[in-house]
Amino acid sequence: MSIRWDCEKDGCYKDKCVPDWGWLNGLLPRGCRPTDIDGIVELDGRFLLLELKAFTGTLQNAQKWVFERLTALTPDIIVVVLYAETMVPESLREMQLIYNGKSHPKIACTHTEFASRYARWGKDERVAPPSAPAEPESTEAEDEAAWEFGGAI
Repeated sequence: MSIRWDCEKDGCYKDKCVPDWGWLNGLLPRGCRPTDIDGIVELDGRFLLLELKAFTGTLQNAQKWVFERLTALTPDIIVVVLYAETMVPESLREMQLIYNGKSHPKIACTHTEFASRYARWGKDERVAPPSAPAEPESTEAEDEAAWEFGGAI
């Protein structure tokens, strides 16, 4: 595990390090509340946000809207939602991209496939798009660009 925390020595991570934003409930219109991001990487002005969900779970609408609106600001922000059976890398089963203000369909993805794409994104190498069908509203050129690291992961 990559969290640098010793529960035996430092106490419960959740109690000491996970914020409780409940005290802000009701202060913004439409029930808006803070959301969290599981991981973020910045490299030369490009941002890759990582969100991990249970394989049977879904991205909540509010969080999806935040990610879509954030990625609409610039093509240098990409969100990858990873769907896994447990919190260990080997259980990764699917990933979903959010870029250019749009959520795209989930595609099958193992942890080794994602690690390869992640490493290429870090090198800003171009990656061929997956064989998953494109959404009707996206063009072939958009899909191709999205799977280029620098456009999307």
